[in-house]
Amino acid sequence: MFIKPAHLNALKIIERRHGPIYIVGAALRHALLKPPSPSYAPRSASYDIDLAVRGSAKDAAFSFAKITGSTVVALDIFRGIYRAVPKSEKDVMQYDFASMNGLSVAEDLVRRDCTINALALPLAHVNSSIWRRRLIDPSGGCKDLKKRIVRSHREANLMDDPLRLLRLFRAAAEIKGRIHPQTLAWALRHKSRIRRAAPERIRNEFLKLLSCPKTAGLIKTMDGVRLLTQIFPILERGRNLAPQYYKQGGVLGHEIAALECYEKSVDEMSLRWPKIAKPVRRYLAERVSGGFCRYALIKLAVLLHDVAKPHTARVIDGRMRFFGHDKRGAVLFKKIGGNLRCSNDEIELIGKIINSHLRPGNLSEQPAVSDRAVYRFFRDLGEDGIGVLLNALADHQSYMNPKNQWSLKEKAISVIKYLLDQYFGKREQVMPKPIIDGHDVMKKAGIEAGPKVGQLLDLIRQSQAEGKIKTRQEALLEIKKIAASLSG
Repeated sequence: MFIKPAHLNALKIIERRHGPIYIVGAALRHALLKPPSPSYAPRSASYDIDLAVRGSAKDAAFSFAKITGSTVVALDIFRGIYRAVPKSEKDVMQYDFASMNGLSVAEDLVRRDCTINALALPLAHVNSSIWRRRLIDPSGGCKDLKKRIVRSHREANLMDDPLRLLRLFRAAAEIKGRIHPQTLAWALRHKSRIRRAAPERIRNEFLKLLSCPKTAGLIKTMDGVRLLTQIFPILERGRNLAPQYYKQGGVLGHEIAALECYEKSVDEMSLRWPKIAKPVRRYLAERVSGGFCRYALIKLAVLLHDVAKPHTARVIDGRMRFFGHDKRGAVLFKKIGGNLRCSNDEIELIGKIINSHLRPGNLSEQPAVSDRAVYRFFRDLGEDGIGVLLNALADHQSYMNPKNQWSLKEKAISVIKYLLDQYFGKREQVMPKPIIDGHDVMKKAGIEAGPKVGQLLDLIRQSQAEGKIKTRQEALLEIKKIAASLSG
């Protein structure tokens, strides 16, 4: 168990002033795992150090901040939890201080959410070679961790803080484990308590869960205890809807199946489509304003991409149809994202994916995908078009025989790959840089500023994408020609 020496020295000074300090929780869990579970999240939980202090957590946090030049954020004033965030970009660790709950550290630990988080290490043994032998483990957390089981020590622990219901699943995702049946039974009994948690805390915890790979099985388990639809009540309307298309589980079952296909496609892409796998992974690892990476946010989009199907379901000529569910879904997510306190960029990305998730499929119904169609797709969506394509890939694969999920004989799969190839392999052609500006258009066409200028500029860029215009002079001549035809 290692902490930066300068930070450890600061903690030892604080310990002498404020009383005993223990490293607790997830940091120890991650240190014990060999290797820790990978995550696409920009900040892994292994870099968050939880500290239980005998005295005032607030005083300890501000003392630490004064010594190390950190910033303090109050996470939960009622429970006395404060975070110290070092200002240096080189310091990736952040420190959460919480006042000890009980007369001893062992009493504090048995009140925690699950046994694998109910571990403590005295500050004196941090960075020592024998730290594993000095762990305090009153509820069998090390044994559970070895078996990769998430287990709550007692039912009351889940009732103390409703967010713990969701943390069970995040912990299971991080250790690639499962939740103990008795603990799941308690989660089912108290599922409605999750609504008492602050929306921003639910958002953070759920996106941390989605930042881990292979979470679809846990999402299915979460739905099994009806916790998922407590967080997203709107999904309940899709349960068992249109079983003739989606079999048992209906639209909701399809959305979870698509989520599983998304995770699988990201994992398998390096073998299936090796040339584009690396840039796709880079794209997914990039953070969006709000702190989470696209990998997690696109997962949420996949889970909710058909959220409006129950709202738009109509039987037409004996067949159930869902006309407009893409546009309606984007509107619905704007409200969902706002309620969860998602950032504007998160809402925009997910809303755009939901709004446009049918476009790749619609393109696959055309005889061929023209350069003009490729240009218009990325003109409208920009780099978020990659998220739309990955959602569409998962959506289509969820309907297919696993043997054919990557087959380019399937038109939709072929079109998705083609668009990805074009974006990553021919970026300058797909999204050409402007070679003239609005002033050039107004001068050559003899028009004033207005929407017409933008339309003409778009026509030129479209011609660039099709290879019809390559130079500035050709662009100016084209503008002059268009202006002449309009005036004639």
